[in-house]
Amino acid sequence: MNEQAPAPKKNVFLVDDHPFIQEVCTYLIGASGDLAVCGEATNCAETLKKIKTAIPDAMVVDIGLKDVSGIELIRELKQRFPRIRILVLSTNDETVYAPKCLQAGAHGYLMKTEAPAKLLDGLRCILKGQRYLSAAAKSAVARDWAARKKLPSDPVPAQLGPRELEVFQLMGQGLMTEQIAQQLSISAKTVQTYRERIKRKLNIASVSELIHRATQWRQMTSL
Repeated sequence: MNEQAPAPKKNVFLVDDHPFIQEVCTYLIGASGDLAVCGEATNCAETLKKIKTAIPDAMVVDIGLKDVSGIELIRELKQRFPRIRILVLSTNDETVYAPKCLQAGAHGYLMKTEAPAKLLDGLRCILKGQRYLSAAAKSAVARDWAARKKLPSDPVPAQLGPRELEVFQLMGQGLMTEQIAQQLSISAKTVQTYRERIKRKLNIASVSELIHRATQWRQMTSL
């Protein structure tokens, strides 16, 4: 009696600008038995260039990329390659970023602080057509969905990068420029630069209006 041939491995493409993370992911996926790494990239431009020939079934994406926000990359991938399943692997707070990533087109969110084995669990889960989220992330997504039903549109567009969103959050908590700089370990001038970027992206004219918008958003996400 002929033995049944093993199922072909699912291909996974990695997007992260930290070599250590890429090496760990490559090792875990390579040792899984049912998954294989088909390519790697460190930024958005490199990803979009390589993805056409790599032809992955799934991707592991960090949203803290240097050239473009990973959330924008996810949105671009969703439009160009809707078949590919996307798992976000990040240090950014899942209760804040998981809803935004899923809205952009991701299928799961995993914190880098989780056990390494959960990377494989997450990939296998999304490859089955399911979502992969922790209990905290599921609650955040549910709150986000409920809040969106009450509002005509998202008051904070997904094009805000992770650092911009952190500044926006802290403004909503009532922190001043120097306090934000101290909390994020950056200069006050850098905070001002992020603030101006946020104003442009949200089409806001004044700092007072920006603070009001940030406060409203904080109240909404605390529902």
